[in-house]
Amino acid sequence: MSRRAGDAAGQRWLFLAAALPLFGLYLRTLSPTVPFEDGGEMIAPSFTLGIHHPPGYPLYALVGRLAAAVPLGDIAFRFNLLSAACGAAACGLAACVAYRLLAGVSGLRPALGWLASLAAAWLLGTASQLWWQSVIAEKYAMNLCFNAALLLVMAMGLAALRRAGRSPARWLMLLALLWGISASHHGQTVYFAPSAALLGWLALARLPARRRLRAAVFLVLLAVLGLSLKGMYPPIRSAAGPLFNWNAPSNLPRYADYAGGGPYQYRILYWTPWQAAKRLVHHVSDYPVRQFGYPGVALALLGLGWLFRVRRREALVLALAWGTGVLYCVNFSLEGIAVQTYYLPTFMILAVWIACGLAVSARWLESRGRLAADRRPAVSRPLTAAVAAALLIGWGGWQAAAHGRESRRDRHYFAWDLSSALLRSCPPGSILIAYADYDLFPLWYTHYIEERRPDVILVNSNSVPDPAATSTREGAKRVQLLFPRGQEPLARRFEYLPDLLRRDPGRPVCFSVVYEAAEALDLLPHGAVYRWCRDPEALRREDVRRERRWFHGWAALRGVLDTGAVRDSNTRTALSYYAYGDYRRAFVLDRRGEAEAALAMYRRALSWPDFWGTGPAATHASIGLLLYRTRHDVAGAIAEYEAAIVRDPSWLPAHRALGGLYVAEGRTADAVRVFRHVAELAPRDPLAQADLRRAEALGGRAR
Repeated sequence: MSRRAGDAAGQRWLFLAAALPLFGLYLRTLSPTVPFEDGGEMIAPSFTLGIHHPPGYPLYALVGRLAAAVPLGDIAFRFNLLSAACGAAACGLAACVAYRLLAGVSGLRPALGWLASLAAAWLLGTASQLWWQSVIAEKYAMNLCFNAALLLVMAMGLAALRRAGRSPARWLMLLALLWGISASHHGQTVYFAPSAALLGWLALARLPARRRLRAAVFLVLLAVLGLSLKGMYPPIRSAAGPLFNWNAPSNLPRYADYAGGGPYQYRILYWTPWQAAKRLVHHVSDYPVRQFGYPGVALALLGLGWLFRVRRREALVLALAWGTGVLYCVNFSLEGIAVQTYYLPTFMILAVWIACGLAVSARWLESRGRLAADRRPAVSRPLTAAVAAALLIGWGGWQAAAHGRESRRDRHYFAWDLSSALLRSCPPGSILIAYADYDLFPLWYTHYIEERRPDVILVNSNSVPDPAATSTREGAKRVQLLFPRGQEPLARRFEYLPDLLRRDPGRPVCFSVVYEAAEALDLLPHGAVYRWCRDPEALRREDVRRERRWFHGWAALRGVLDTGAVRDSNTRTALSYYAYGDYRRAFVLDRRGEAEAALAMYRRALSWPDFWGTGPAATHASIGLLLYRTRHDVAGAIAEYEAAIVRDPSWLPAHRALGGLYVAEGRTADAVRVFRHVAELAPRDPLAQADLRRAEALGGRAR
C-alpha cells in the first residue's frame, strides 16, 4: 500500500473512531421531543418547507425535511437526531484536520498524531457547548460540520502548497464551492473568509499571470453557485405562501432586507471599542476554559506555538480564522451562553491546537522514556506511557461527566409539556396570545406539526400589527407569522391590547403568560393559560380550587415535575410559569374574599420547584398582607415581608410595608433602618423622605 493510500485509510478510520462513539453519546442524551430555544422554530418551517427567521436557513430546511422521513420517534426527535449526526461528524472531520496538520512532521510518529487527533476530537465533542447543540434541533451543529469540512479542505490545500509543482485547481475549486454552501447555511462562515482568501491568493500566485484573473473569476462564480440556494429558495417558497413565511421575502426589497438579516443588523458592531475590549478579555479568559479546562487551554497554546515553529503557514491560517471569529463575537450583541454558540468554530480550532499540543507532549514524553529506557529498559518507557494515558483518560472522563450533567436532554419534556399544557387549557375556538419566541416556538410544533387543538388561533404578543399597519410593508410581511392562513381578517380586527379592550373579538382570549401589558385585565388561570374575563362576574363563577386539582394532577404525569432532569434557565422559566399560575389563582380567591383558601394557594405556589424572578417576592408579600389584614398577625406578616425582601432587595413597596409593620410593632430602630434604605434607593422620592422623618421622630420620642 502506498503512503498516500495508507494516510487516506488512516483518516477514514480516524473519522469513524472519533465520530461513532460521540454519536452514541449524543444518541443516549438526545432530547426526546421539541426543545426550548429556537428548536420549534427550526423544526416547524423545515417540516413544512417554509421560511425561517432572517437571514434564513434553506439548507437546513431541505436536509431537515429529509431527516423527518426517518421512521424513529416523533418529528422533533428526528430533527434532534440530525443535530447529533452533524455534531459527531464535525468532530470526526476536526480530527482529520488535526491529523493532516501533524502528518509528515519530522520526529513525530504517525501513531502519535493519530491518537492525539482522536483525543482532541473527543474533548471537542464532550465540551458542553457542542454537546448541548448536538442533542437539540438547532442549526449550529450542522454549521460546525460545514465549517469542519471547510477547514479540512484548507488543510488539504496547505498540504498541496507544500509540494512544489502541484496544481491548486481541484482543492481550490472545492474550497470556493464549499465556502459558498457553508455561507448559505450560516453567517459564521465569514470567520473563514480571510483564511480562504489568503489560501486563494497563495494558490493563484502559482499560476501564470495570464491565467490568474480568469481563475479568480471562476472561483468567485463557484462561491456564488454555492450561495445560490440562499438566493433561490426564500423568494420561490415565499411566493408559494407556506404556513411559516417569516418576513415574506417574495419580492426584491423584502428579500434584500431578509437575506441581509435586517431585523438583527443592529447586533453587529454593537459595542463601543472600550466595551468590546473588555468583552474580549472576558471572553478569551473565560469561554475556552469553560469548554476545555485549564489543561486544554495550556495544551492549545503549546500546540499553537509549536505549529508556528514547524508549519508557520498552517498556524497563520488557523489563527486568522480563530481571530476573525473572536472579533466577530466580541462585537456582536449577545451575552452568556447565547454568544458561546457563536464561538463554536473557534472552539473547534482550539481543539485542533490541543491535538498539536498533545502530539508534541507525547513526543517529549516518548523521548524522555526512551532515554530512561536506556538505563532501566524494563520499566521506564511502559510506565511513562501508562502515566500519560491515565492522565489523559482521567481528564477526558472528568470533562465528559461534568459537561454531561448540564448538556444531556434525554428527559427533557419541558418544552413539549408547556406547549401541550397551554393548548390543552384553552377553551374551544379561543385565541391564544403567546409571549414571544419562548412560548410561541414550542407551540408552533405541537399545534401545527402534531396538529393539537386546530381550533385554537396562535398570536405572537410581540408583533401584532395595528389595523392600519397590515396594509403596509411591515404589517403585511408579518401577518402570516401571527395567524394561520385564512385568519387575516381577524388579524385586522384589533390592535392587540388597546383595541382588544374596546372590541369583542368574538372568541375567548387566553394569554400564555401574565406580563406587564396584561396586568390591568381580569385574568382567571385556567390550567396553564390565563383566560381574560370580560365580565368580572366570571371570576366568581369558576371553581378555582377544583380546577387547580385537575391541572396539578395532569402536570404530574409528564416531565413537568421530573426532579431528575437537567434544569437549565429555560426549564426554570417554564416551571415558574406554572408556579405563577397558582399565584394568580390565589389572587382570584383573595378578590373573592376567600382568605384562607388564598393563603393555602399562595403557599402552594411557593412549593413549586424553581419558582424564580419576582414571583416569590410578590407571593411572600401577598401572604404577609393577608396575615395582617385577616388575622392581625403582625409578627407573621413581618416574617413574610422580610422573606419578600430577601427575594427582591430592590422592591420598594415591600420595604415600605415592612417599615410600617415595624412601626406598628414599636420596633422604631428597625423601621428607621428600613426607611433609610428606601431613601437611599429612591433619593428623589418625597414619600420616602417623609417616611424616614416620621420614623426618626417616633424613635426620638421613644428615647
